[in-house]
Amino acid sequence: MRKNKLLLLIIVIAAVVAVIFVVATRKKSGTISDSDKNFAVSDTASVSKIFLANKDGFSTLLERNLDGSGWTVNGQWEASTPMIDLLLTTICRIRPASPLPKAATENIIKRLAYNATKVEIYGTDYRVNFWRIKLFPYEAMLKCYYVGDVTQDNLGTYMLIDGSKIPFVVVLPGLRGYVASRYEVAQNAWRTHRIFNAGANEIESVRVENTTDPNASFMVNTNVPNGKFAVTTLAEEPIPQPLDSLKVYNYLNSFKRINFESFTFDYLNQHDVDSILNTTPIYKLTLIQKDGKTYNLQFYPLLYRDVVDIETGDPMLDLDRCYAYLESGEMVVVQYFTFDKILRQRAYFYLRK
Repeated sequence: MRKNKLLLLIIVIAAVVAVIFVVATRKKSGTISDSDKNFAVSDTASVSKIFLANKDGFSTLLERNLDGSGWTVNGQWEASTPMIDLLLTTICRIRPASPLPKAATENIIKRLAYNATKVEIYGTDYRVNFWRIKLFPYEAMLKCYYVGDVTQDNLGTYMLIDGSKIPFVVVLPGLRGYVASRYEVAQNAWRTHRIFNAGANEIESVRVENTTDPNASFMVNTNVPNGKFAVTTLAEEPIPQPLDSLKVYNYLNSFKRINFESFTFDYLNQHDVDSILNTTPIYKLTLIQKDGKTYNLQFYPLLYRDVVDIETGDPMLDLDRCYAYLESGEMVVVQYFTFDKILRQRAYFYLRK
């Protein structure tokens, strides 16, 4: 019996060695190895950070929070969840469509060397990874490749694995387009546009000052001894009119998923921002959450920079948007369609008979 078991063990080992030899031989016999064309990371849940850099010296580091709650941009700002999800989907599903003809290879490599975006993807690897046994995890670089420009038909992207000399046209199955734009280096492209995301049970108080109509200003306070909330003047004086409790509750729930439209870095310099801040804001808003987090915003009219009134020659007022100055010291553009529901007038809360 022992001899039979020993013989069986020798046969199994020999078979395994033979399989490994055949696989290795096949890899070496081909002109293109898997390492030259394997751009995808199948397990994006293990990805911990993504580094993007270009030849102009710009770079962005996207990092997953340790608690898994989201991602950060350059260790400073909250990342946009939809943008991160789109990038992770791309990283997981990209496939090489075809290697380039030898005649075009040298030219594409030169172009990649000139204007490509370098992508480094880090994640969890294991020092022991055999079959389903994974032991001793550590952070390692899972992939490193270069993303170039797009093909003439706009249906593919030129890409090259780091260390390889064989560029590929890479596609995303199901996408009629290219993926190059998904590897944006500019940090502001990855930052979230979220300003508020609080429910009624998370808010302690809201203060809205309407500078054009002081009688429309108000405060909503949920930290009151008798009742769930109180609506007062800015001096915290009681309002004599009966209040519609449902409207107050709905108002406090209006602070969920409130985003701004865009940054203004591209067309407002610091002098422009200072000029706007020297004018009177149309609204001032302060929100305090029960966890102590405070938001202070000031809203200013937005004047078109290239559209003027025919009669007066003055810049036209944008009736759909305005500027919002954030506590971080940044000026952004917001839509009235989004913010009208939180920049209410005091009369909104009155009970209608």
